[in-house]
Amino acid sequence: MKYKLDDINKKSGFKVPEGYFEDLPMKIQQRIGTESTPQTIRLPSWSLAMAASFIIILTAVFILKNTSTPTAEELLAEVSQEELVAYLDLIELDEYDIASAVDENSEILNFEETDVLDGIDMDEGVIDDVLLEYDLADEYL
Repeated sequence: MKYKLDDINKKSGFKVPEGYFEDLPMKIQQRIGTESTPQTIRLPSWSLAMAASFIIILTAVFILKNTSTPTAEELLAEVSQEELVAYLDLIELDEYDIASAVDENSEILNFEETDVLDGIDMDEGVIDDVLLEYDLADEYL
């Protein structure tokens, strides 16, 4: 069986000059060595250090200027009354825990200067009924 590929001329169509591959590395090396290297501009190291420190200082000033720590009162003002009640229900405080947490010199315990019932619109009869119900009539009436 004879294939058509057997009929093709096996002679290469391209010719390489004599000694081309032996001289090729030297020619490449000569071209690389004769090319000029690009000039780089070198800044003095002190100018780079000064620019970097300037950027760091500006960044630190910007960050410190824009951050302020809110006070406890400001944070507590953001919490709603419903959330506070839910929290107190969750931790199940009793009277002893609350009394031990309050300082004796606290304004909370200073009832003499403030009227506890200010702003509450109640009839005198209602107050008397409550005092009688809780057996406090002798102390306040």
